[in-house]
Amino acid sequence: MTQTLKKPIKHLEIRTYRRLAHIHLDSQNDLQELLWDLGLSSTEFDLLALVSVNAGIAQQDLAAGMLVSAPNITYHVQRLTQRGLLERTSSGKFKCLHLTPAGKTLMDQAFPRVIQHHAEQFSGLSRDELQTLSNLLQRVKKDRDSRKKPSRAKT
Repeated sequence: MTQTLKKPIKHLEIRTYRRLAHIHLDSQNDLQELLWDLGLSSTEFDLLALVSVNAGIAQQDLAAGMLVSAPNITYHVQRLTQRGLLERTSSGKFKCLHLTPAGKTLMDQAFPRVIQHHAEQFSGLSRDELQTLSNLLQRVKKDRDSRKKPSRAKT
């Protein structure tokens, strides 16, 4: 039996976090469906999008802009390279990433879909409200990052 919650959690911080988490999960599911016929996951789209605007980015620098771990980035880079969408070049000790022509063609198909999806997602907000939301989320991230403790190496 499905039951509707009668009382929300009273703590504003928890309610806000839960709203963000639900929006993120719903959006990820929508993106997966949107990109499925192109053979891309949302993570692969994100990776290709970052490479498309940061041509020649070092593979290790992608982690700063992505929501996945370094080993996951390595897995996806290998997969996209095998599919002929990315190429890796060496620059000293770094592996630099570039879209191949096939990768550019695929992103030309994917970008409009994702842009339209996000435009619809935020259509209930004015441009000023959207900018305010973006600024507030950026402040939360910056504050969170400044309070992060260094992670301990696993043995």
